[in-house]
Amino acid sequence: YTSKRIIEQPSRRRDRSTSKSRKYTSAKNDDGNGKEKSTNSNHSLNSISTFMSWLFLPEGYPHSVSDDYLEYQIWDTIQGFLGYIKSMLLTLCFLRGLGVGAEGNLESAMLVWIVRDTAGVISGLLTGFPIFTKRFSDKKELKKWRLVSEFIRFLGGWLEIYASAYSRSYFMFLSALVVVMNTIAGVISGQTRNALVPHFAIKDNIADCAAKEGNQDRGVKVFGIPLALYCLLQLREDIIVYLWNYLILALFQFYSTYLAMKALK
Repeated sequence: YTSKRIIEQPSRRRDRSTSKSRKYTSAKNDDGNGKEKSTNSNHSLNSISTFMSWLFLPEGYPHSVSDDYLEYQIWDTIQGFLGYIKSMLLTLCFLRGLGVGAEGNLESAMLVWIVRDTAGVISGLLTGFPIFTKRFSDKKELKKWRLVSEFIRFLGGWLEIYASAYSRSYFMFLSALVVVMNTIAGVISGQTRNALVPHFAIKDNIADCAAKEGNQDRGVKVFGIPLALYCLLQLREDIIVYLWNYLILALFQFYSTYLAMKALK
């Protein structure tokens, strides 16, 4: 009996050591699998971050641009996003003024469209005179002209909503006036933006900065389309609702533009 007990003790010790070894190996494998999943997740996030940086930021960022680039672009992107939603609201009001969905006829709609385009082309040519563009792109007055352009857009948008609801008899004239105002604002805004690109590009990368500026604007529209459609679907056929929504969007856009200009050094 004694010899049997002596033989069983080593056997039990071996079983316990084998059990501990299995538990250690299992825990080690679990840790390895967790680390592998974490590594794959981090790799995916890094790939997305690298792609977004390549698409929207100049090559060599942040060393290839000025110190105020990021803050300016954040607020400029926000105002562009709000401006896109605002433009869809104004387009809806314009179509309403044309009589789309009511008893409007094709000939009158085409006439209004032609008058608008003509007014836009002429005002664009006049505003594009060098005597004006040099003043708009002057770095000393750049911030002022950028805010002026946004204010002109604000007035033009309010006028378009008013024309579509309350002034059908003068709709063509007011619609052409809105296009003139928006064209002037577009020329001023374009000149100020063009003047800012060399300011940001400190590593002789003007073309890259300008290209990424365009990508940022298009990226805003991609993300803004679903939200804009949702907002428009929620609007009722009430001009007061249109005016209040436009006013809120315009104020936030103007404030974002102000913060973008304030960020410039």
